[in-house]
Parts: sequence; C-alpha cells; structure tokens
Amino acid sequence: MSDPSLLIKTQTLNATDVHIWYADVKDIGSLDASVISDEECERVSRFVFPADRARAKATRTFIRHLLSAYAGYSPNRWQFGENEHGRPRISGPKLTQELHFNLSHTNETIVCAIARLPLVGIDIESRVPNDFRQIAQRFFSLKEQQWLAREPDDERGSLRFLALWTLKEAYIKALGIGLSHPLQDFSILPQPSEDPRLIEDLNAQTNNVCWHFRLFNMRPKMPIALAVAFEQAGKPNVILNQYC
Repeated sequence: MSDPSLLIKTQTLNATDVHIWYADVKDIGSLDASVISDEECERVSRFVFPADRARAKATRTFIRHLLSAYAGYSPNRWQFGENEHGRPRISGPKLTQELHFNLSHTNETIVCAIARLPLVGIDIESRVPNDFRQIAQRFFSLKEQQWLAREPDDERGSLRFLALWTLKEAYIKALGIGLSHPLQDFSILPQPSEDPRLIEDLNAQTNNVCWHFRLFNMRPKMPIALAVAFEQAGKPNVILNQYC
C-alpha cells in the first residue's frame, strides 16, 4: 500500500515563488486524515453540521500534506499557532527555510497559498448577496464603489463585486491584521490588461514593499484572489495547482 503522504509529490519552492493549490473537499478524502492532531479533531467536532465538519477536517488534512511536500516532514509533525489577530502560522518543527501559508474556502472548494514570503494572502468566494451594491457602499472605498457603479447590469456587476471582495480579503489576510484595517481605507482595482493594483492605502501597515495581486476565475462566480508583498523589485512567480 502506498504511503498517503506521497500522494502530493515533492515540491520545490524558490524565494519568489507562490504556489496556489485548490481542491474539492471530496477529493481530499484520498489523503490520510489521521495526521491531524487531537486538538484539531476536537475543534472539528464543534461544528454542528456534517458538511462543516467535513470541510474543516479536509482543510486541516490538506495543509499538513501540502507542507510536507515542501519540507519533507511527516504530515503529523506540523504544529500551528496564531498571531494576535488569529492568523494561522507554523510553530513547528523548526525549518531551515521559512514557509508561510494562507487558506480560504467555499462550501466545496479549499484553496491554499504557500510561499517563502511572509506577507501572502488568498481568498476564494462564490456567493453574491442580493444587496451587493449596498454592501459595497458600506465596505468599499469610494474609488471601488465608482468602479463597481460603472457596470449597471446586476449580473455583470455581481462579478465585479466578487472580484473586489476577494482582492480586499486577500490583502487584509496577507497583512495578517484582519478587520482592524478598515476596508474603506484602501483601494484595489482590476486593470483592463494587467494584474489588479493597490491604488491607495490610507492606513498603510507596511512600508518599503511592493504589493502584487492576481485574480483567477476558476469557475463562473468563483474567483480566487492572491495578494503578496515583495521587498524588492520584480514579480512573484505564481503557479496554480489543482489537487484531485
């Protein structure tokens, strides 16, 4: 019988690489879930609905196997902590080269970004609320509201809303400070023929870094947004992988 930890083959991650992995919850069932810790099992058991428990268990299984593909440790050896804002991070074992990750999910899909760069965030969304224009007025910057308003058709406007929401979520997740950074204080806008750009941040938390964004539309109304910061010139080498 093959070793379940080898179902994700060994990966090489250079200093400027960002690897994005996505998978359906049902496909992660091929990975050995016994690697998650007792504490994680207890957290999973707190979810009331079976679908939520299955997704939580799959997420924890997935990240352990992914990290092992990059660092060579057994999946059950990983230890995790959180920063003061609740962002998950690796707390053990000690690595010769730093690894950073960020996770997001919809009901059925899990996405993970892995990088050597500490400021990395990922988000995936699939649900557009009926009152998305009112939500935009509350949470988007003026520039973002204006960009959204240029599309009066609600069907196409909902796609613009999803793009902005995932970009903003990815950015604050990369910063690692959650909603303590007001969503109205910064603007990230998609561009006609290039990657999205950070137009302004009135409450900048980082200096001397260059932000890069990527936006992928994996399925209709299911965008994935990546935010990553460099301390030097250049662009990240983003590689998109599907686990199935």
